[in-house]
Amino acid sequence: RMPRTSVHLCSALFVEMTTQIMLDHITKETFRPFRWAILPMVLLFALIGTDQLSAGSSTDDFLLIYASALWAYLLLKMKLVINEICMILQIWCFDITTPRSRSLNKKKLI
Repeated sequence: RMPRTSVHLCSALFVEMTTQIMLDHITKETFRPFRWAILPMVLLFALIGTDQLSAGSSTDDFLLIYASALWAYLLLKMKLVINEICMILQIWCFDITTPRSRSLNKKKLI
């Protein structure tokens, strides 16, 4: 019933898994295939599969809220990861030639 929202949701889940596997590879962490971001989708499919919930406006609202919340989470996660990488490398995000002040780094770490 909502193909565009479904595509946005699938792309958000793909981006979350892909960026996490890249981050785990770079930091030499072990990748955990279980994703908390997929849990609401599994719950929705389980409720629909057991006929406890029927496809209608409530599932449409759920998918819209789920996709919006997942993209908001991803944007926040990317912002934090980029900020941490810039702090560690002591560079600015889009300007690597201007040195970063050490006093600015200490204030942000505290």
